[in-house]
Amino acid sequence: MAPHFAIRNEFLILGVFAVFLSNVLLCDGRLPQQRQSVKTSLMFSADGCGETKSCFFKPESCKSTPNKCDYFLTYKPQGSTITFELSSSTKWAAVGFNHKAVMDGTDAIICSLQNGSIKVGHYAIKGYQTPTRTTKNIKGLKIEQQSYDEGTIKCRFSREKQDGIMTTDLNNKLVFVIFAQGPTGPGGSLREHSWKGHSMSPVNLNEIQNLEATVYDLSLIQIHAVLMVIAWVGFATIGMFIARYMKPVWGEKELCGRRLWFQVHRAIMVITVLLTVIGVTLAFIYVGEWSEDAGAHPVIGIIVLSITVLQPIVATLRPPPHGERRWMFNWAHRSFGLIALALSVINIFLGSVLPAFHLESSAVYVMIVYLLVLAAVVMFEIYLAYKQGKSVKEYCVLSKPQDDEVELTTVSASRTEIDVEKVFKLHTIMFGVLILALSIICLAMLILITVHRDAVDD
Repeated sequence: MAPHFAIRNEFLILGVFAVFLSNVLLCDGRLPQQRQSVKTSLMFSADGCGETKSCFFKPESCKSTPNKCDYFLTYKPQGSTITFELSSSTKWAAVGFNHKAVMDGTDAIICSLQNGSIKVGHYAIKGYQTPTRTTKNIKGLKIEQQSYDEGTIKCRFSREKQDGIMTTDLNNKLVFVIFAQGPTGPGGSLREHSWKGHSMSPVNLNEIQNLEATVYDLSLIQIHAVLMVIAWVGFATIGMFIARYMKPVWGEKELCGRRLWFQVHRAIMVITVLLTVIGVTLAFIYVGEWSEDAGAHPVIGIIVLSITVLQPIVATLRPPPHGERRWMFNWAHRSFGLIALALSVINIFLGSVLPAFHLESSAVYVMIVYLLVLAAVVMFEIYLAYKQGKSVKEYCVLSKPQDDEVELTTVSASRTEIDVEKVFKLHTIMFGVLILALSIICLAMLILITVHRDAVDD
């Protein structure tokens, strides 16, 4: 019996060795990584912050209890490497490096909880796209410890200051430190950040300091969207309606020595200009630079801004009411106004599907309702033209683009004063309906843009 046991033991040893060898070969010659148990608690300390290591706390009030911080980061330079400690109350946390204070182009290390285990990897962030993990073997990134305990993910890792794959050079170079955290989706996929920020100024990671952050304030881009919707869906549409339909209704009425329709129209369009300028400015402040990842949205936005600013400037140089070239100005002024409105509506559609708002198709449906309202205005004009027995071109007599004055004497003899009053009453009713509809649309868009819907963690 003894020889049989010896043979079995030899086969057992050979089998274990074969399994071990196959694992090494499957891992491209590297020993298989051990998965850190997510139940093992990893404790971080704030001792030495600002003296022996650099630290960042979110919020700052958690300095005495760093393991309970919403976001906590330390780093300590050691020779050619820098050791990082990173924790977050969300399912993933990231620290990145960029020569600009933007997410695009950031060289990031992300610690995330995926399918019950913790993963630490390098990610190259490009534009608005979901970051993808670098699949190449990175010798300059070493994972030391990791844990997930009581809803907090923690990772300790070291990074070479210079690495061919991790492109940002941290060897005595000034860089912005980028912070971010967020939830995960099905299968541990990274979902969009719930918070992000960056260091107040470029820092040298070889110097010890306590960091302060400037937050990427999503409210800036939200305000941009709200202002543009109010400006064009609201004020611009109403201002153009007044110039087209309320001019004959308000007739000779004056306000501060000028025709009422003109004063109201001018005031509304000036507000449109101001809201547009402020809105575009906020967008540039939020992005920090020209964004190619937003597609045609910024290009159209600049075109709309240019027309919007030029319209009132050109209006101040318009010829006198009865000048020979006045009709040219009136046609140009109206045409460019309609072009700006059309482009702004297209841009709102394009902006509605940008990832920053999580609006998906909800805002698109609201804007479709707006288009239906504009279609109703067109049908209103066609109806009035038909009702008066005139073509649409002839009906323009009530608000001729080549004339600033109201002319009621050109109507056909069959139209009585009562007929004219009925027409004007329809104008007024349509004006009221338009204001109500646009107010509801603007309110719906405002709610969709500003109401923050937290991503649900699976």
